[in-house]
Amino acid sequence: MSRDWAFCRYLTLEAGVAAIPPSAFYKEEHKKLAENHARFAFCKADESIIEAKARFGRWREGGKEGGNGGGGERA
Repeated sequence: MSRDWAFCRYLTLEAGVAAIPPSAFYKEEHKKLAENHARFAFCKADESIIEAKARFGRWREGGKEGGNGGGGERA
């Protein structure tokens, strides 16, 4: 698993915010260029973006969001 895929998976599980591994959009010979990046889609309601910001804040402060454990929607 590439670094960007691993990080995006980690963010989804630990912070509860889904990200897109950008290497999925690169040719094989250029995938290394994406290893330190993550993509986010902002085609959500404002409330979802605000919730994602709050989850990132809690995650950054050391609180594990726990992903989608309660069955709620991912931000």
